Amino acid sequence: MKKKVLSVIMASMMVLTLAACGKSSEVASTPEEPAVEEQEVASSTEAVETVAEEEADFTILDVTTDLVDAGIYAVDDSNTEYVITLFRDPSQNPYISMMIVAEDGSGDIICGSYDASCISTVRDEENGVDWTVFEITDVYTETECTIVFAEGDDGSVAVANEDFSVTMEGEYLSNEDAITYMGAAVSFID
Repeated sequence: MKKKVLSVIMASMMVLTLAACGKSSEVASTPEEPAVEEQEVASSTEAVETVAEEEADFTILDVTTDLVDAGIYAVDDSNTEYVITLFRDPSQNPYISMMIVAEDGSGDIICGSYDASCISTVRDEENGVDWTVFEITDVYTETECTIVFAEGDDGSVAVANEDFSVTMEGEYLSNEDAITYMGAAVSFID
């Protein structure tokens, strides 16, 4: 699975670019109906929100296995678990999330959309890997967050914190396992 996640990112970016190029600036003449009907989206821990216009809200519970592009699992020396998931929302917009769960069961989740401007690469000459760095805005707290991982040429994967002071070996998750972790992460949403 050499460069699996990076390939998924690049494919997602290409699809978004092609989709954006195909949009027309002309407004079609249709009866007085909105482009996207208002709908209600609810989760077990969040209030019902009304959504309208071009971008529909969704919850991580709306993400299904066919929308997951990749999942990565890692554990640090203090038994804190990290789960990174690259996925698309129901409208095919790319997102990345990271769930962090401490040994005592407390945890947090950050999640945000991304595009090519959010992604950079940091070369680790000593270990011979390129770290992929995502700078996103968390949809829950509206704060800037960093998610970092690397893929080795041998198919290995690793996760790091934003200043690279903690790095840990990871493993790829199946889409089903990634969805299971995302479902568990709902309890960490304020």
